[in-house]
Amino acid sequence: MNSRILGRAFRCSECAVRIPGRGISIQQRTFSSSSIRQKHGAVPAFTEVSSPELQDLLTKLRERLFLPAHLSKGQQDLIFKPKYEKSLEVEPVTAIIAGEEFRLKHINIVKDVPGTTKSLRRALKLMKEKRDWDNLPNLLRGLRTVGFRFGRIRPETLVRKAGSAGRQDVILECLRRADETGLTLTDPLFVVQVFFWIQQKAMASNWDAEETKKALHWAEMVKEMMEDPKHHAPEGSKSVAQLHEVNGILLELAAVRAVKQQGGKDGEGKVEKYALELLASPRDFEPREEASSGQNYWLSTNTPGLHGMKLAQTVLGPTSELSIGLKGMCEALEPLLSASRDELFEHSKLHSKEDQYSGVRIFDELLGPNASYERGMYVGAA
Repeated sequence: MNSRILGRAFRCSECAVRIPGRGISIQQRTFSSSSIRQKHGAVPAFTEVSSPELQDLLTKLRERLFLPAHLSKGQQDLIFKPKYEKSLEVEPVTAIIAGEEFRLKHINIVKDVPGTTKSLRRALKLMKEKRDWDNLPNLLRGLRTVGFRFGRIRPETLVRKAGSAGRQDVILECLRRADETGLTLTDPLFVVQVFFWIQQKAMASNWDAEETKKALHWAEMVKEMMEDPKHHAPEGSKSVAQLHEVNGILLELAAVRAVKQQGGKDGEGKVEKYALELLASPRDFEPREEASSGQNYWLSTNTPGLHGMKLAQTVLGPTSELSIGLKGMCEALEPLLSASRDELFEHSKLHSKEDQYSGVRIFDELLGPNASYERGMYVGAA
């Protein structure tokens, strides 16, 4: 890591330094108040993980990257300057940060300090078990403290990997702690991925009552988070709260609950609520032109909304004003989705990639002839 960048990142808190054998506590005077210490708080800690490799990586990040960011300038000199290396070995020095004691050790700023992007990429690769993902919020917090920002690693990558591991809840925690983690609901692609993986949690359970209820609750939580100033996009940006993919997934989850678990009744009024919000959303139904990952993404994230609109019509009744509006949206969207599904399917057969396109699987499971809901439920709905 560039030493100048690291030096800028390591401007932080006052903390006590204790030198055993002298019976004194030396208070560094670099900062006269605790404002910076309160900003950084405790050094991010990690829970038990599934592999020695991941444990070693997290330990190195904590000791060689995150800890120095909590030290004063004088203490950073102690650990980084070669002239103090022997002194630290002979006469141990400890620093106390947020009640935790650390023994200061020499760190070679060129060889020993892990790179932020490389370390995050490796950590994501090593997170094999569900418990490993418990460490993601503190990992992002520590990386943000030393200046990491998303760029070469896209935040959608985190959502996809955590969602594939069934840890959508960890992404919600990162969003709740957006000031610390840097994950915010400002980019449309990221936001759609968050909602998509919440939907996948319920779908993977075959719409289990508790899982579907939880998924709807999570999706509503994320929608509410968008009102928090820390999640506001720059002025003039597209409103992520009005994305049709977002409101389509909310409608789908509410409609599944009504149809499958509430006797076809909209007792909570959520089917009506999200139908109204979806109908008010800008209708950007333009699919990708060629079989590609982009077209697969479009098919995957738009199919749940179509599924939700069809189910909602059975709940609201075919003659209601909302159902008539939803039917018009279905008639505009369904042919596009069907055509994309067929194109991707043929493309996968041609290139022997039957398992590559998740959009085909999702379309077939939700709307195909073998869908979990009987086709008869949609009679008169589209």
